[in-house]
Amino acid sequence: MRKLKQAVNNLPLSYQKYSLSKSQATSKHQSLNALNRLNLSLGDVRDVFEPYLAIFLASDRHWNQAQVGIALSTTSIAGIVAQTPVGALVDASQNKPVLVALATLAIAASYMVIVHFINLFAVIGTQAVIGVSAVIVAPAVAAISLGLVGQDRLRVRVGQNEAFNHTGNVGAAIIAGLLGRFIGRVWIFYFLMILCFAAIISVFQIRNRDIDNSQARGDNQENDHGQQRTTVKNLLSDRRLRIFASSVIIFYLANAALLPLVS
Repeated sequence: MRKLKQAVNNLPLSYQKYSLSKSQATSKHQSLNALNRLNLSLGDVRDVFEPYLAIFLASDRHWNQAQVGIALSTTSIAGIVAQTPVGALVDASQNKPVLVALATLAIAASYMVIVHFINLFAVIGTQAVIGVSAVIVAPAVAAISLGLVGQDRLRVRVGQNEAFNHTGNVGAAIIAGLLGRFIGRVWIFYFLMILCFAAIISVFQIRNRDIDNSQARGDNQENDHGQQRTTVKNLLSDRRLRIFASSVIIFYLANAALLPLVS
């Protein structure tokens, strides 16, 4: 072992740097591939879920439209309320893959509760958990992407994220439809739980050391322009932002009523 260390130390410095650079590039490439797999399964966790939940609650649980509307609205309201503090949490986190894994695990557990509990308040509680978890996942994945590739390559990376995300959505929607049609609607939730666990496996294959956390929160860009981070007080005092937030809330409240009517 001592001879091996001596041999390594005797190597030219440029060769050692080249080997280290090559190793880092390989590691980051593996993390990017894991990010592709994560996006392939992660978009289905909520996008495929909500339409089937409305049908499941109305047809299998025999809930009325008001109850279904309340359950679906809870997800959006919880997400809107949690959006800003969750963004601060993602910025402060030094291990964003773990944050994504915990949020995805919470979503999987919520699916299990929905399947086995018919109480309205239990479903509302799980919907709130799903809403908060969903707004953790989206900015965390965006931050991981930025931390891996940097600002210059972010547009290409976002395009790849969306391509894998929508591909997964289409595939999951087809499988979920077949399961609901030929086996039973409850199996859709088990299928989505499997997707959650697939996403967790993929996110743990993203090496945290490959993520530049300062770059992931945009610190480099802010420091270059001498800007300071926006405070909560600044956000609340912005009239345009308050109007936009109110419009988003009204939109989600109106949109939630459409799924029970369709189902």
